Amino acid sequence: HAWVETQSSAKARPLLAFFAGTITSCVRRQLFQAYGAAGWPQASWSLSKLRKQQGAFGPRIWIFEGIVGPPPPPEDLELGVLNTSRPGERLYRQLLWSSEFCIVANGTANVNTARLTEAIMHGCIPVIVSDDFQPPFHRHLNWSSFSVFVRTREVPFLAGMLEAIGQSQRTEKRE
Repeated sequence: HAWVETQSSAKARPLLAFFAGTITSCVRRQLFQAYGAAGWPQASWSLSKLRKQQGAFGPRIWIFEGIVGPPPPPEDLELGVLNTSRPGERLYRQLLWSSEFCIVANGTANVNTARLTEAIMHGCIPVIVSDDFQPPFHRHLNWSSFSVFVRTREVPFLAGMLEAIGQSQRTEKRE
């Protein structure tokens, strides 16, 4: 996906934070118990329908168990194909573009996964939830300048921690 300035601005990001994934670790279970959405989005849904389902003043942190929409066809999985025209994939990308912060949590692998790259690609500030993550190129990149690190024991306080990060600091992290 190409960088789109209008999608990358904070004004176009009504959600505080977003995560969708299977519950494959204790930290993901914690996230879902604290912030999990009732039900999960169907591929045919739009962001506005999700907002209605969550309520006008619903949570600003959306955690969905599983994937957004129906699973991709087996042949796509076998070939490792990312079909961005699939409705579920489009909604997933729209949720990334609509979130100030994207949560990156341990699953069956460590947090250094495609999810971290996706967050950065979509102009989302990565929230890395881990007690032992060693960022790649940490000697050359100042990771704290463009991401947020949260220990697993801090998950219950995540909403308050993210809301405490002011708009100017969010803008700095996104630039």
